[in-house]
Amino acid sequence: MDSVVSVILPAAGTGERMKIKMPKQFCEVQGKPVICHTIGAFLQYSWISEIVVVYPPDKYSLVVNALNTADLLEEVTLVPGGGTRHRSIMNGLKHIEQDPPDIVIIHDAVRPIVPKHVLEEVVQEAKLHGGAGPVVPLVSTVLKIDDKGFLEESLDRSRYVASETPQAFQYQLLMKAYQRSTEEDYTNGTECLALLHRHCGVAPKLVPGTDELFKVTYRKDLYSAAGMIQDAQNTAIPQVAERL
Repeated sequence: MDSVVSVILPAAGTGERMKIKMPKQFCEVQGKPVICHTIGAFLQYSWISEIVVVYPPDKYSLVVNALNTADLLEEVTLVPGGGTRHRSIMNGLKHIEQDPPDIVIIHDAVRPIVPKHVLEEVVQEAKLHGGAGPVVPLVSTVLKIDDKGFLEESLDRSRYVASETPQAFQYQLLMKAYQRSTEEDYTNGTECLALLHRHCGVAPKLVPGTDELFKVTYRKDLYSAAGMIQDAQNTAIPQVAERL
């Protein structure tokens, strides 16, 4: 890789949708916290210069303990997160501002599998186009509802896709997009590709994703993740432990 590449892992979420006390990124799957599998996936690539983990500010001890279980504490840089996803990512971007990389990768900490071909493709496309990210087809019909909960419109599914991570960006462009972002963006936004398009006039390249880009969102997803990690690592019977 002929560019300096850094990774930011937003890991400051509370995991409210999982409805357990432990934030989902710290739940154990296959003997390690989910986030440790994610970090380990990036450590496979020698061309990645730094991994920044943006953690919940009130969970410092938890994240340190989680990383220590897999001897990963010395492999990453810890940065306290903000109140929303975009604020957390901005904290990560600011942390590497003094010695910025050419390319920065944004990846959900709860996506423990990072396929090599997807990662390399988004990085290469980001070099060419400013930003890139994987997408997958929608599998369900998308309905638009009105303020009272009634059907307003049925959208053409063939024209829409679901956004996944890892996403890659030219660092200076993404920082500019965040500097130009509004309070509405920071409070309610979640999509980095959209910020680049909206505030820098750059149309990111969308590349085909894969079902390996699995995101742990609900409790049952821990078991699905265990199976996928087992397949990827060819390990023993899946084990899931929720430490409440």
